[in-house]
Amino acid sequence: MLQETLSIGSRLRELRNARGLKQHEVAEEANINNSVYNKLENDNKSINVEELRKLSSYFGVGPEKIIGEDQEDPIIHYMTKHNKSLSEEAQEEVKNVLKMIDDMEGQISLFHGWF
Repeated sequence: MLQETLSIGSRLRELRNARGLKQHEVAEEANINNSVYNKLENDNKSINVEELRKLSSYFGVGPEKIIGEDQEDPIIHYMTKHNKSLSEEAQEEVKNVLKMIDDMEGQISLFHGWF
């Protein structure tokens, strides 16, 4: 079982080792450059959406298992589900919209009790 305190690279290594695979085997099967996979597993590179999608699919786990979140980030869910890639700026905008929706839901709940 993956631990929440592990880095992304450590989680990838744990998933790979659990299957008795070598780095180059995972890279080839997941269609990721071997050097890129090595950097991901050694935490020398941040994972991008496409790599996360490919590795999640390859290992048969949700992206949240690789990034170490109990609840999947809605942005990651959207991007992997729809095979999209968003810039960091666009991701921040989406997060701001989601926060506004959460805030609005809280305000609506307050008003709902008045009627």
